[in-house]
Amino acid sequence: MKKRILFISETVTMAHLIRPLTIAKGLSLADYDIHFAATKIPEFLIKDFSNFTLHQVQNGVSEADFLKAIAKGQHPYSKEILKEYVEEDLRLLYSIKPDIIVGDMRLSLHISSQLTHIPYINISNSTWDPSIELPTLIPDIPAVKYFGVKLTKQIFSLLRTKIFNNLATPFNETAKYYGVSSYGSYYDVLTSGDYTLYTDLKSLVDLKKSNSSKFSIGALVYGLDSINLPQTKLPKKTNKRVILSLGSSGPSNKLEEMVTALSTLNIELIVATGGKKLSISPRSNVFIFDYIPMNEILKTADLLIFNGGSGSGYLALSNGVPLLCVPSNIDQHQFSYIIEKLGAASIIRSDKISSETLVTTVKKMLSNNNFKTISHILANEMKAENPIYEIDQVLKHLIGPSEKKSALRLTDFKLNKAL
Repeated sequence: MKKRILFISETVTMAHLIRPLTIAKGLSLADYDIHFAATKIPEFLIKDFSNFTLHQVQNGVSEADFLKAIAKGQHPYSKEILKEYVEEDLRLLYSIKPDIIVGDMRLSLHISSQLTHIPYINISNSTWDPSIELPTLIPDIPAVKYFGVKLTKQIFSLLRTKIFNNLATPFNETAKYYGVSSYGSYYDVLTSGDYTLYTDLKSLVDLKKSNSSKFSIGALVYGLDSINLPQTKLPKKTNKRVILSLGSSGPSNKLEEMVTALSTLNIELIVATGGKKLSISPRSNVFIFDYIPMNEILKTADLLIFNGGSGSGYLALSNGVPLLCVPSNIDQHQFSYIIEKLGAASIIRSDKISSETLVTTVKKMLSNNNFKTISHILANEMKAENPIYEIDQVLKHLIGPSEKKSALRLTDFKLNKAL
């Protein structure tokens, strides 16, 4: 009998949908009965889920509300919202009866999995592991406008522990309400699970070995190559090719300014707007699309300008393409910082970007072969890793050899009559 895996995606950004989808598509349908639940699936991606049983997650924060909260250095999850999440999780788990849960950004699963005693794998990033030590990185939050980056960093350094504990408060209060173990700090909120698998280069950060249930499995490469739009066909490459794709969580309000500035350079500029309409005069060296098959186009690229997220970052690096990161939120800043330290990227803060800085940085990166050399080194490292195989091994370990399904034991908890 095939083991039933339930993937649950909180689609607050496209990455949190595409990442678990890539994992699900990499697993053997001969071994697993795969179910996929998501808060939102764009119409153009529906065909990619054709081999899975789909379920709608009724309660979920919208992408707009999530990004609005993140821009303020907050998150959108209150105790009331989290209780609704848990009830929705339990409705799904009671109905589907999976052997194991794989979650991406569905932060309530720490509670739901304990209530049902179903093993839970959390897909996350190693930059959030509680054991690592990164310098204080300041996202583009309102405090920066008032105090500047330097003073904000000093203030944040003094209050860092308190800030992250406060961010975790509604999660810990909800866990207490249901009578399960607490999360801990906000780092734990993002990385809790029976197993937490980091889809990052194993060499990206130095994880302490104190917790054997949290580890990096290698960089997961994923993109939107399922999109096959005729207008994405490009002429034969005749110049340095630069890709500009800020994604759903990038500084889209700066996109027109960036395109206008880059169009003055002697390059081919390919722009993915994510559906945003631009009022820009046509240029012979600028190609503008709503969406592009990123992996295919990156094979001929010399530079990717993007929001600093690990998803597009790894996709570019796997093709040996250097990164110009324009991060805004803390997650993007963390990944950008580490790749810059490795020598494969440069960073321009999204709140500090200007036409002059952008043009100068692009010129520097295109003329410095070191960026390309190190990107190819990282690409070779990624080729030696096999994250799908490692996930499959964890699944088999957690489920075990028994043909009998894990019993769904609904503990005595406070719950509305959603079930």
